[in-house]
Amino acid sequence: MRRLLKIAFAGVVLAGCGADERPMVVITPDGVTTEIAACGTGCSGPTADELHHLSDTDIATFLVEVDAAPIASPTLALESLLFYGADTRGYLSRNDTSAFDAAKIAWLRAELERDEVTVTMRLVDDEGEVRGSLEQRVPMAEKQHLKMDDTGTLGRLAINGKVKRVGVDHLWARF
Repeated sequence: MRRLLKIAFAGVVLAGCGADERPMVVITPDGVTTEIAACGTGCSGPTADELHHLSDTDIATFLVEVDAAPIASPTLALESLLFYGADTRGYLSRNDTSAFDAAKIAWLRAELERDEVTVTMRLVDDEGEVRGSLEQRVPMAEKQHLKMDDTGTLGRLAINGKVKRVGVDHLWARF
């Protein structure tokens, strides 16, 4: 079962990469609109947890610290386990966790299963008119090409990038 986190953006959005042949539209904060060619993968390149990994020793140490703190306390240990979610899930599946508080391990497992976000964005001009918007559920940590609904006056707007869980109550997004 997929569980949901929510992220919202408002205001001016810079649009970039695209998946088809048509040029992209970029709207800068000063209101200048330009067209650009489609980009490569830089807009959503690897995140730190994809380049570096936690050792089993680090994870075991963090679990001891999490077990000693109140459930869901945003400690460095818990935030590290969530940030390195793939490593943590692998460790939990390979190792006996019966020495730890069962409720805390169950909570951690449930948090690690949260793998979707709702991305909500609005493009608002300097007169307060909404020029484009989107609301879409997407998987976390996967490159996304999201298309905004628009008023027809700006052309096709694409918002591209990814969202990553970085802590108990924090998400990071690069678009």
